[in-house]
Amino acid sequence: MVSYINKLLVKRQSTSGSVCKLVLGGLQPADELLCCEDNLPCLASSPICSSTNKLTRCFFINKLGACERNDTLAKTVCQYQDGVYCLKGETDIPYDEDQLGGWNVIYWIFARYTAIRSVNGYTDEKTGPLPGAPPPAPAAPPPPGGELPSKAPKGLQNPSSMVCSDSMASGICQIKDDSGYKNFNYIVEICNNDIDIINSPPQIYNYNSTTTVSTTVSTTVSITTTILSPPKTIITTVTENSQSSQNSQSSHSGTNHLETGSLSSLLLVILLIITTGNIIGRRKFGIFCTI
Repeated sequence: MVSYINKLLVKRQSTSGSVCKLVLGGLQPADELLCCEDNLPCLASSPICSSTNKLTRCFFINKLGACERNDTLAKTVCQYQDGVYCLKGETDIPYDEDQLGGWNVIYWIFARYTAIRSVNGYTDEKTGPLPGAPPPAPAAPPPPGGELPSKAPKGLQNPSSMVCSDSMASGICQIKDDSGYKNFNYIVEICNNDIDIINSPPQIYNYNSTTTVSTTVSTTVSITTTILSPPKTIITTVTENSQSSQNSQSSHSGTNHLETGSLSSLLLVILLIITTGNIIGRRKFGIFCTI
Protein backbone atom coordinates (compact mmCIF):
# COMPACT_ATOMS: atom_id res chain seq x y z
CA MET A 1 0.00 0.00 0.00
CA VAL A 2 2.80 2.40 0.94
CA SER A 3 4.67 1.56 -2.28
CA TYR A 4 1.56 2.32 -4.35
CA ILE A 5 1.18 5.74 -2.66
CA ASN A 6 4.83 6.54 -3.33
CA LYS A 7 4.41 5.68 -7.00
CA LEU A 8 1.42 8.02 -7.23
CA LEU A 9 3.40 10.78 -5.52
CA VAL A 10 6.34 10.35 -7.89
CA LYS A 11 3.99 10.44 -10.87
CA ARG A 12 2.43 13.70 -9.69
CA GLN A 13 5.79 15.23 -8.82
CA SER A 14 7.16 14.48 -12.28
CA THR A 15 4.45 16.58 -13.94
CA SER A 16 6.38 19.83 -14.34
CA GLY A 17 3.34 21.68 -15.69
CA SER A 18 1.65 21.41 -12.26
CA VAL A 19 4.55 22.44 -10.01
CA CYS A 20 2.53 25.40 -8.77
CA LYS A 21 -0.28 23.09 -7.71
CA LEU A 22 2.21 20.70 -6.12
CA VAL A 23 3.61 23.51 -3.96
CA LEU A 24 0.08 24.66 -3.14
CA GLY A 25 -0.80 21.14 -1.99
CA GLY A 26 2.39 20.78 0.07
CA LEU A 27 3.90 18.11 -2.21
CA GLN A 28 6.88 20.32 -3.11
CA PRO A 29 8.70 22.88 -0.94
CA ALA A 30 8.28 26.62 -1.44
CA ASP A 31 11.24 29.03 -1.69
CA GLU A 32 13.48 26.38 -3.26
CA LEU A 33 14.96 26.21 -6.76
CA LEU A 34 13.40 23.04 -8.17
CA CYS A 35 14.71 20.98 -11.09
CA CYS A 36 11.78 19.00 -12.47
CA GLU A 37 13.06 16.57 -15.09
CA ASP A 38 10.63 14.66 -17.26
CA ASN A 39 9.26 11.50 -15.65
CA LEU A 40 11.32 12.12 -12.52
CA PRO A 41 10.48 13.71 -9.18
CA CYS A 42 11.46 17.37 -8.75
CA LEU A 43 14.75 17.91 -6.92
CA ALA A 44 15.24 20.90 -4.63
CA SER A 45 18.48 22.94 -4.79
CA SER A 46 20.05 20.61 -7.32
CA PRO A 47 23.48 21.88 -8.54
CA ILE A 48 22.78 20.60 -12.06
CA CYS A 49 19.75 20.35 -14.32
CA SER A 50 19.48 19.30 -17.95
CA SER A 51 18.00 22.66 -18.92
CA THR A 52 17.01 25.94 -17.32
CA ASN A 53 13.52 25.47 -18.78
CA LYS A 54 13.02 22.75 -16.15
CA LEU A 55 13.84 25.08 -13.26
CA THR A 56 11.07 26.58 -11.10
CA ARG A 57 10.95 28.54 -7.88
CA CYS A 58 7.66 29.11 -6.05
CA PHE A 59 6.53 31.23 -3.11
CA PHE A 60 3.35 31.52 -1.11
CA ILE A 61 1.91 34.88 -2.15
CA ASN A 62 1.05 35.92 1.41
CA LYS A 63 4.79 35.73 2.15
CA LEU A 64 6.03 37.24 -1.13
CA GLY A 65 8.26 40.26 -0.50
CA ALA A 66 7.32 41.84 -3.83
CA CYS A 67 3.80 42.37 -2.49
CA GLU A 68 5.16 45.36 -0.58
CA ARG A 69 4.94 47.18 -3.90
CA ASN A 70 1.84 49.24 -4.60
CA ASP A 71 1.75 49.26 -8.40
CA THR A 72 -0.84 47.65 -10.65
CA LEU A 73 1.37 44.78 -11.84
CA ALA A 74 2.21 43.71 -8.30
CA LYS A 75 -1.44 43.99 -7.22
CA THR A 76 -2.41 41.66 -10.07
CA VAL A 77 -0.37 38.90 -8.41
CA CYS A 78 -0.81 39.83 -4.77
CA GLN A 79 -4.60 39.84 -4.87
CA TYR A 80 -4.42 36.02 -4.61
CA GLN A 81 -3.28 35.89 -1.00
CA ASP A 82 -4.31 32.25 -0.69
CA GLY A 83 -2.28 31.21 -3.73
CA VAL A 84 1.22 30.42 -4.96
CA TYR A 85 3.51 32.43 -7.22
CA CYS A 86 6.03 30.56 -9.42
CA LEU A 87 8.79 31.82 -11.69
CA LYS A 88 9.62 29.19 -14.33
CA GLY A 89 12.48 29.13 -16.82
CA GLU A 90 11.62 29.08 -20.52
CA THR A 91 15.02 29.40 -22.22
CA ASP A 92 16.91 26.17 -22.91
CA ILE A 93 20.41 26.49 -21.38
CA PRO A 94 22.27 23.70 -19.55
CA TYR A 95 22.45 24.44 -15.84
CA ASP A 96 25.58 23.58 -13.88
CA GLU A 97 26.66 25.68 -10.92
CA ASP A 98 30.34 24.78 -11.42
CA GLN A 99 30.33 26.11 -15.00
CA LEU A 100 29.09 29.60 -14.17
CA GLY A 101 32.44 31.18 -13.32
CA GLY A 102 31.83 31.72 -9.61
CA TRP A 103 28.61 33.74 -10.03
CA ASN A 104 25.38 31.79 -10.31
CA VAL A 105 23.40 34.30 -12.35
CA ILE A 106 20.60 31.76 -12.91
CA TYR A 107 20.05 31.45 -9.17
CA TRP A 108 19.72 35.25 -8.84
CA ILE A 109 17.22 35.42 -11.68
CA PHE A 110 15.00 33.03 -9.75
CA ALA A 111 15.60 34.96 -6.51
CA ARG A 112 13.85 38.14 -7.68
CA TYR A 113 11.00 37.95 -5.17
CA THR A 114 11.70 41.05 -3.04
CA ALA A 115 10.29 44.53 -3.59
CA ILE A 116 13.68 45.86 -4.73
CA ARG A 117 14.82 43.01 -6.96
CA SER A 118 11.44 42.39 -8.61
CA VAL A 119 11.07 45.74 -10.39
CA ASN A 120 11.49 46.34 -14.11
CA GLY A 121 15.05 47.27 -15.10
CA TYR A 122 16.69 45.60 -12.08
CA THR A 123 20.40 45.03 -12.69
CA ASP A 124 22.97 42.89 -10.93
CA GLU A 125 26.59 42.06 -11.65
CA LYS A 126 29.42 39.83 -10.58
CA THR A 127 31.33 41.42 -7.69
CA GLY A 128 34.37 39.13 -7.73
CA PRO A 129 35.50 36.50 -5.21
CA LEU A 130 34.71 37.06 -1.56
CA PRO A 131 37.60 38.13 0.70
CA GLY A 132 39.54 35.10 1.92
CA ALA A 133 38.14 32.81 -0.77
CA PRO A 134 40.61 30.14 -1.96
CA PRO A 135 42.19 30.71 -5.38
CA PRO A 136 40.83 28.72 -8.32
CA ALA A 137 42.32 25.27 -8.83
CA PRO A 138 45.08 25.12 -11.48
CA ALA A 139 44.26 23.64 -14.85
CA ALA A 140 44.99 19.95 -15.31
CA PRO A 141 48.20 19.22 -17.23
CA PRO A 142 47.79 17.95 -20.80
CA PRO A 143 48.07 14.19 -21.31
CA PRO A 144 51.30 12.82 -22.82
CA GLY A 145 51.46 13.23 -26.55
CA GLY A 146 48.83 15.90 -27.05
CA GLU A 147 46.52 18.61 -25.79
CA LEU A 148 43.28 18.08 -23.93
CA PRO A 149 40.33 17.81 -26.34
CA SER A 150 38.53 21.14 -26.59
CA LYS A 151 34.99 21.15 -25.25
CA ALA A 152 33.05 24.22 -26.30
CA PRO A 153 30.59 25.23 -23.60
CA LYS A 154 26.95 25.18 -24.61
CA GLY A 155 25.69 27.36 -21.79
CA LEU A 156 26.80 30.62 -20.23
CA GLN A 157 30.49 31.48 -20.30
CA ASN A 158 31.59 33.40 -17.22
CA PRO A 159 28.50 35.65 -16.81
CA SER A 160 29.27 39.11 -15.48
CA SER A 161 25.99 41.06 -15.35
CA MET A 162 22.24 40.92 -15.96
CA VAL A 163 19.28 43.25 -16.44
CA CYS A 164 15.68 42.01 -16.13
CA SER A 165 12.10 43.04 -16.70
CA ASP A 166 9.48 42.99 -13.94
CA SER A 167 9.31 39.60 -12.23
CA MET A 168 5.60 40.00 -11.41
CA ALA A 169 4.80 39.04 -15.02
CA SER A 170 6.36 36.79 -17.64
CA GLY A 171 9.37 38.51 -19.13
CA ILE A 172 13.05 38.42 -19.99
CA CYS A 173 16.52 38.89 -18.53
CA GLN A 174 19.54 39.84 -20.61
CA ILE A 175 22.77 38.22 -19.43
CA LYS A 176 26.22 39.41 -20.41
CA ASP A 177 29.00 36.81 -20.54
CA ASP A 178 32.31 36.33 -22.38
CA SER A 179 30.54 35.65 -25.68
CA GLY A 180 28.28 38.71 -25.57
CA TYR A 181 24.65 39.00 -24.54
CA LYS A 182 22.13 36.18 -24.10
CA ASN A 183 18.40 36.39 -23.48
CA PHE A 184 16.78 34.37 -20.73
CA ASN A 185 12.97 34.16 -20.90
CA TYR A 186 10.85 33.24 -17.90
CA ILE A 187 7.17 32.59 -17.17
CA VAL A 188 5.16 33.70 -14.13
CA GLU A 189 2.47 31.27 -12.99
CA ILE A 190 -0.17 31.94 -10.33
CA CYS A 191 -2.44 29.30 -8.83
CA ASN A 192 -4.81 28.67 -5.97
CA ASN A 193 -7.69 26.27 -5.44
CA ASP A 194 -9.70 27.99 -8.18
CA ILE A 195 -7.23 29.20 -10.81
CA ASP A 196 -3.97 28.25 -12.48
CA ILE A 197 -2.88 31.02 -14.86
CA ILE A 198 0.15 32.51 -16.60
CA ASN A 199 0.53 36.20 -15.80
CA SER A 200 1.55 37.89 -19.04
CA PRO A 201 2.97 41.42 -19.26
CA PRO A 202 0.60 44.24 -20.30
CA GLN A 203 0.31 44.70 -24.05
CA ILE A 204 1.20 47.99 -25.72
CA TYR A 205 -0.61 48.67 -28.95
CA ASN A 206 0.61 51.05 -31.65
CA TYR A 207 -2.21 52.54 -33.68
CA ASN A 208 -1.46 54.15 -37.07
CA SER A 209 -4.16 56.66 -37.86
CA THR A 210 -4.56 59.09 -40.77
CA THR A 211 -6.45 62.30 -40.07
CA THR A 212 -7.98 64.29 -42.94
CA VAL A 213 -8.58 67.94 -42.19
CA SER A 214 -10.93 69.94 -44.46
CA THR A 215 -11.15 73.72 -44.20
CA THR A 216 -14.30 75.66 -45.05
CA VAL A 217 -14.21 79.42 -45.59
CA SER A 218 -17.22 81.25 -44.22
CA THR A 219 -17.98 84.69 -45.74
CA THR A 220 -20.61 87.03 -44.34
CA VAL A 221 -22.32 89.34 -46.89
CA SER A 222 -24.72 92.07 -45.85
CA ILE A 223 -27.51 92.71 -48.36
CA THR A 224 -29.40 95.98 -47.80
CA THR A 225 -33.02 95.23 -48.63
CA THR A 226 -34.62 96.52 -45.46
CA ILE A 227 -33.24 97.80 -42.19
CA LEU A 228 -34.12 94.55 -40.39
CA SER A 229 -32.59 92.25 -42.99
CA PRO A 230 -30.14 89.92 -41.18
CA PRO A 231 -26.69 89.24 -42.68
CA LYS A 232 -26.58 86.15 -44.88
CA THR A 233 -23.79 83.58 -44.65
CA ILE A 234 -22.48 82.00 -47.84
CA ILE A 235 -20.21 78.88 -47.41
CA THR A 236 -18.03 78.15 -50.39
CA THR A 237 -14.53 76.99 -51.17
CA VAL A 238 -11.78 79.57 -51.46
CA THR A 239 -11.40 79.20 -55.24
CA GLU A 240 -15.09 79.19 -56.05
CA ASN A 241 -15.74 82.11 -53.70
CA SER A 242 -13.06 84.24 -55.33
CA GLN A 243 -14.15 83.47 -58.87
CA SER A 244 -17.86 83.94 -58.20
CA SER A 245 -17.20 87.23 -56.41
CA GLN A 246 -15.11 88.57 -59.32
CA ASN A 247 -17.64 87.44 -61.93
CA SER A 248 -20.50 88.91 -59.93
CA GLN A 249 -18.73 92.23 -59.51
CA SER A 250 -17.86 92.40 -63.21
CA SER A 251 -21.41 91.58 -64.25
CA HIS A 252 -23.03 94.14 -61.94
CA SER A 253 -20.50 96.81 -62.88
CA GLY A 254 -21.06 96.34 -66.60
CA THR A 255 -24.83 96.47 -66.21
CA ASN A 256 -24.69 99.66 -64.14
CA HIS A 257 -22.44 101.41 -66.70
CA LEU A 258 -24.71 100.36 -69.55
CA GLU A 259 -27.89 101.63 -67.91
CA THR A 260 -26.31 104.94 -66.89
CA GLY A 261 -24.90 105.57 -70.38
CA SER A 262 -28.24 104.90 -72.12
CA LEU A 263 -30.15 107.35 -69.89
CA SER A 264 -27.63 110.13 -70.41
CA SER A 265 -27.77 109.72 -74.18
CA LEU A 266 -31.58 109.88 -74.20
CA LEU A 267 -31.68 113.09 -72.17
CA LEU A 268 -29.08 114.69 -74.43
CA VAL A 269 -31.12 113.89 -77.54
CA ILE A 270 -34.30 115.36 -76.02
CA LEU A 271 -32.46 118.51 -74.99
CA LEU A 272 -31.03 118.98 -78.49
CA ILE A 273 -34.46 118.55 -80.09
CA ILE A 274 -36.06 121.15 -77.80
CA THR A 275 -33.21 123.62 -78.25
CA THR A 276 -33.32 123.28 -82.04
CA GLY A 277 -37.09 123.81 -82.01
CA ASN A 278 -36.75 127.03 -79.98
CA ILE A 279 -34.21 128.47 -82.37
CA ILE A 280 -36.31 127.70 -85.43
CA GLY A 281 -39.44 129.15 -83.78
CA ARG A 282 -37.79 132.44 -82.89
CA ARG A 283 -36.39 132.96 -86.34
CA LYS A 284 -39.51 132.03 -88.31
CA PHE A 285 -42.32 133.30 -86.18
CA GLY A 286 -40.60 135.69 -83.83
CA ILE A 287 -41.97 133.73 -80.90
CA PHE A 288 -39.87 133.29 -77.73
CA CYS A 289 -40.49 129.99 -75.99
CA THR A 290 -39.29 129.17 -72.56
CA ILE A 291 -38.85 125.70 -71.38
